[in-house]
Amino acid sequence: MLLNASCYNATILLTFSFLFSWLCHSVSAQLHYSIPEEMRKGSVIANIAKDLGLDIKQLSLRKFRIVSRLSDNQH
Repeated sequence: MLLNASCYNATILLTFSFLFSWLCHSVSAQLHYSIPEEMRKGSVIANIAKDLGLDIKQLSLRKFRIVSRLSDNQH
């Protein structure tokens, strides 16, 4: 009986882990853009909302934000 309960708990944990992983993957997105060094400051790079398929009016309702990180690796 103890083996069945342990197996059941492992199955529940595995199922929960899979669903949580799938959910996290489905609600995040990453975009990468190449920016030439010669580009002037203030230049338009891309239309991020269009690239993500979002309605511009919905961005504030969804609390959309842009996070920019500088990479230590220079390619």
